[in-house]
Amino acid sequence: MRVRVVDTRSAVGDVDAIVVEDDTFHVLGADPAWRPVAEHPRRVLDAAARSRPDALGSVVVVEETPLRLCAVVHDLDREPSCDPAAIEAALAQLLVIIERRVLVRIAMPLLGTAHGRLPLAEAAALLLGALARTVDSPLREVELRVEATAVDTVRALLATSLPQ
Repeated sequence: MRVRVVDTRSAVGDVDAIVVEDDTFHVLGADPAWRPVAEHPRRVLDAAARSRPDALGSVVVVEETPLRLCAVVHDLDREPSCDPAAIEAALAQLLVIIERRVLVRIAMPLLGTAHGRLPLAEAAALLLGALARTVDSPLREVELRVEATAVDTVRALLATSLPQ
């Protein structure tokens, strides 16, 4: 399997799915662009009031092209909002989805670092641990998207553990 580390500012490559780092109410992973809504504002507010959080460590699949996989690794009611157990659970769920849907190429952030403060080395170790547990996975390429200032560090962290 190939893991390619790229700057978040670069265009997303040709992938089957894009993983986003998200929270239990999908605030962090929401599209920041404002769009008019056809529904009456009262209905929108009522729906928001009735909404329930997704489980920490779960992955929500959004059917679009490419597929959007929302890794729920933050609970904004906690400080810190993200912990390694939630990331491990989300990575395990991601690998199940990848296998079931036969996804070959994905783009994803280093979970816990896009919106959280997880150290790069710890986040990389969690990802490597999850990837090491895969057997006969269809996944062949991971486009790991990190901040420009972290690209070299993450490449170095992965270089010692991944076959080239």
